[in-house]
Amino acid sequence: MDKKRISSDEVKRSIDEFAVKERVFLSGIDIVVGISRGGLVPAALLAAKIDKPLVAAYIKITDIQIADMSLMNGARVGIAAQAIGIARASFEEALRYAQDRKTFGQPIANHQAIQFMLADMATEIDAARLLTLKAAAMKDQGVRHSAESSMAKLYASEMASRVANKGLQIHGGQGYSKEFDAERHVRDARITEIYEGTSEIQRIVISGALFKE
Repeated sequence: MDKKRISSDEVKRSIDEFAVKERVFLSGIDIVVGISRGGLVPAALLAAKIDKPLVAAYIKITDIQIADMSLMNGARVGIAAQAIGIARASFEEALRYAQDRKTFGQPIANHQAIQFMLADMATEIDAARLLTLKAAAMKDQGVRHSAESSMAKLYASEMASRVANKGLQIHGGQGYSKEFDAERHVRDARITEIYEGTSEIQRIVISGALFKE
């Protein structure tokens, strides 16, 4: 079935058609959705209607496609940056905890196993940051960056989950309690692998670009 194609501006102009349906409480970051014509509308389009911090997921309206894919590409750069922020928070908290927490009379940061985890975390964060900066620079220059945005989003989101899990591991049993933010970072990181296109979608975009070369 042919789908009606509309621009992002047309979606924004149609905001009055949308109404807040419900607040969806998730494991990590909350998203508020609206409903119109049987489809879900991301929180960002409803920002004027409710007084809450919002995080956009993606536009999914029945029988409608967004014509300007540059919006999606740009959003993926943003999600990559978000994932890096989550990972950095997890890393910095784990680093502090490792220096403060003592076992057998010394900080656990003195143990090589902890040092290696922190080294891996720092390396992966920096690699994701460089990928994201490259995609962002291409976007600013007006250069096509579909593959680069997908690479940044794919690597940064999966990196954030790996880093957050290591951060929780460094905290040990304390990390599994809500007294520390370690467990929240694990939950927050997970959504970055899903919205604005799952990791599987990013791999489709990247491999498609490879075969076009």
